[in-house]
Amino acid sequence: TNQLLGAAILGIEGGEVMSILQTAMMGNLPVDRLQAAPFAHPTLAESLNNLFAGLDLGPSAGRPRCDDAERES
Repeated sequence: TNQLLGAAILGIEGGEVMSILQTAMMGNLPVDRLQAAPFAHPTLAESLNNLFAGLDLGPSAGRPRCDDAERES
């Protein structure tokens, strides 16, 4: 479905990562858009770069969708 449906973060400062994922879920941000997003270094959020790098979302991953292009114009 390309939608983030939930997450469980275990570890020190897990709230930092969880708040990013929660915001993405509240905004219905597709996983391929998260995969294309850069996360700052040095933060725990940059671990999301490693997580999403391992996902195979197909050839359109990270590319704007048609409805995104329409909103920008």
